[in-house]
Amino acid sequence: MSKVFNKIIHYRYKQDKAKDDFEELNGEIEAINEKISQKITTSHDQSINDVLSKIESSDRLGVKLTSDLTFDKLMNNLVKYEYTEQGLQIPEGQFGLGYSNLMSIIGEIIDYVERYPQEDEQSKINLICIEEPETHMHPQMQELFIKYINDAITYLIDNSQKKLNSQLIITTHSSHILHSKIHSSNSFDNINYITNINNNAEVVRLNDHAVSSVEVYVESEYETEVQFNKRKLDDLKFLKKHIKYKVSELFFSDAVIFVEGLTEETLLPFYIDNHPDLKRYYISVFNINGAHGQVYHPLIKLLKIPSLIITDLDIKRLDSEKFTLDDDNKKTEIFTQISNLNNRVSTNTTIHKFNGTTSDGLNRYIESDNLFGVFQKEPINEYYATSFEEAFILTNSDNTILNKALKKVKKNIYNDIVGSDPVDLTQLIEHSYKLQNKLSASKSDFANTLLYEMIINDSDAVPKLPSYIADGFDWLKDKIIETLKSEGAK
Repeated sequence: MSKVFNKIIHYRYKQDKAKDDFEELNGEIEAINEKISQKITTSHDQSINDVLSKIESSDRLGVKLTSDLTFDKLMNNLVKYEYTEQGLQIPEGQFGLGYSNLMSIIGEIIDYVERYPQEDEQSKINLICIEEPETHMHPQMQELFIKYINDAITYLIDNSQKKLNSQLIITTHSSHILHSKIHSSNSFDNINYITNINNNAEVVRLNDHAVSSVEVYVESEYETEVQFNKRKLDDLKFLKKHIKYKVSELFFSDAVIFVEGLTEETLLPFYIDNHPDLKRYYISVFNINGAHGQVYHPLIKLLKIPSLIITDLDIKRLDSEKFTLDDDNKKTEIFTQISNLNNRVSTNTTIHKFNGTTSDGLNRYIESDNLFGVFQKEPINEYYATSFEEAFILTNSDNTILNKALKKVKKNIYNDIVGSDPVDLTQLIEHSYKLQNKLSASKSDFANTLLYEMIINDSDAVPKLPSYIADGFDWLKDKIIETLKSEGAK
């Protein structure tokens, strides 16, 4: 701060409009010099020269001590700078690095505006570039900085009464700065994302038009043009506000995984951390339910970040597969297992969007550029799982850790299914849909209990991921490596 503001004060005193103040200050400095010199001469000159005269004649050697205070020395060494906080003065060397960084930035901008020539016209475009202002700033300061830095610069320019036309360019790795800008301006305009395409660094312009453009936005055959345009506007409005809270690290990840449920969101980071390849990369897991997740698809495609969508099969069941009627038309709930996909339809909107609505679309994964979607398209122990929880149970029916968690969370239902003396764990396979249905109201408890058991258990084998998620992990690994190789080749 001393260096920056000394420079500003020094410059201001040298301006024509401060000429009188400068001459007056120089006069005061000369008076101080004369007064100090007189005291030094009276107190020290004679005594020092008396000692020297004992060795060398005073005609040959003597000393003259005088004060040498100048304007430059005064500004550079004698002005004391302190921060004030709640009435207290804090030396600049004892204040936080974040505030020091902020003051340094503000000081440099003030100096820039002060030094800008008065006679220059607005035809010039002046760039103010700030590189990673988030250094040492806590998150709240970062958000306030990006929110109000334009106001600060505008205030300085207006007060200087100079014809200064400037553009501010900020580079950042801070999600707080990025999302605060999007959130406060309610727009993606002027956000530029640097990515790698075909071995070259390229800029992707993330303005509102690009994020909702027809090139990446899928039009529904059931919508009129008016309805389609309204949906785009509503989705864009949702995205600009939602992104800050739910997918804050999207822009700074090596890859992202979108899931639809709390259980996947809780468990997948554990499996990523223990994956031999994926644990080396910065992979973010975002829980975006159902159709709301589709709002992000245009943005994902623009960013070119490898993105894995893990979704549920969501097979539509007939009424006869949900309940039976007795002679009095009283309904009894049943839980029919799905053993084939012939003539079946999924209610999953993501599968519909990419693979269509026919049963053929249930037999292949989703793949579109940098986006890959997986679901349980193959049977597990002869049954198709319609959710992650069911797929996890079918895959690990005999796993000790899973059974511990199920028994803790749904003890009575679990005991009814597997029996006792002896326990028949194969019944978990035959009743996997019923069990996952009963877990629907306890997903948080189930996920956290399961995670707890996996973390503390040293001897029992960790439950395996369902095959469709393992396939997704393999794709993600290959896609990340492909992306990083192309970056390294630049």
